[in-house]
Amino acid sequence: QNQITCLFKNPSKRSGISLLVAIGTILVSAAASEVANAAPPIERGTFTVNQIDREQWREVRFKQTFSKVPVVILGPASFQGGDPLTYLVKDVTKEGFKYQLREWEYLSNGNHAKETFSYLAVEPGQHNVGGQLWEAGLRDFPNPNRKVVTTQSAFTSPPIVLAQPVAETSVVPRLKDVTATGFRLSLQTEQALPHTAATPAKCGWIAISQGIVAASGLRSNAANTGKIVKHQWKEIALSHPRGAQPSLFATVQTYAGPDPVSVRYRNFTNQKVDLRLQEEASGDPEMGHVTEEIGYLILGDVQPRDILTSG
Repeated sequence: QNQITCLFKNPSKRSGISLLVAIGTILVSAAASEVANAAPPIERGTFTVNQIDREQWREVRFKQTFSKVPVVILGPASFQGGDPLTYLVKDVTKEGFKYQLREWEYLSNGNHAKETFSYLAVEPGQHNVGGQLWEAGLRDFPNPNRKVVTTQSAFTSPPIVLAQPVAETSVVPRLKDVTATGFRLSLQTEQALPHTAATPAKCGWIAISQGIVAASGLRSNAANTGKIVKHQWKEIALSHPRGAQPSLFATVQTYAGPDPVSVRYRNFTNQKVDLRLQEEASGDPEMGHVTEEIGYLILGDVQPRDILTSG
């Protein structure tokens, strides 16, 4: 395996689309004979941007051309701006994608303060990352009703599942009944809109076996918080270093509370990260939410002191 660390150049603008600054890591197979057990082509990056309005879409160009259109996940945003957010991508190709931090439709103009968050791109299919099982896919949503997704990987216990809407209006993914063989997935619009108001969309997902590995220049920590996170900040202790240039991804794994909700974070260090659930308030001003499980993935570059581990 060869590791390439990429630096995206300074932002510029063309046709109303902003190009981003991001640092990413690509894992590339060294030989065709290794493909069956090799880490998949992975690209990740972290950037800090604001959102001017709902018309603004930023563009990311991959530093490699994927052989298949990848599944793209946006990580949760930091908490510099307090208005509730959704995270959307569109126009995903082998060369790149567009995205925005989209405030819910009931909020006035879509303007939002600068936030820090990450993206992850992985080719669809089943992969082995240093003994950690990854499976990525894309599900059509002609309507937002809950769909059953069956995984093909040999998970021996429930994986964590990351989910990302591919859409142009505010929706959030909601998971339910995550098991070793699959999960149920739906998309939620804001409460003030009828359930049928959602436009056709897609939702990308990545299922990852829980555990910590360091392989191919990448440290991967996939875990479930347990049912302890709600609308108030909750400190999550990290049992292992997060690696260099860390990226955080997180999705709610349960459906204990039915109101639409997004994940936000703050105070991301080697020892901990604070997480909370943020509801929108289009239907009523109450924004409390019951405890849910959050599945999270932390990716970082392996540092010299790291020992290759699995499990």
